Amino acid sequence: MIYKLAIRRKENCSQNDFSDSLNDTVMHRELGNFWHIWKSKFSNTSQASVVDGCNDEECIANTFASVFKSVCQPNSQVSHEQLKS
Repeated sequence: MIYKLAIRRKENCSQNDFSDSLNDTVMHRELGNFWHIWKSKFSNTSQASVVDGCNDEECIANTFASVFKSVCQPNSQVSHEQLKS
């Protein structure tokens, strides 16, 4: 049980360290380092050939952009203004 707990803690620390590294690079606007860290974690993933019916890179990029744009909108303008101030 102690061994399994130690493994679980190590996995959690590893994931947190990765997230913290990405967060730090974004906060310090080090985009080159961000992509280096990202690729080191996900370098052996394959690219999707079709996303939401799109099969060329520009269409896929535009699909992701529109999805992220739609989910990054404030839920409430009042709350948004309060959080901004």
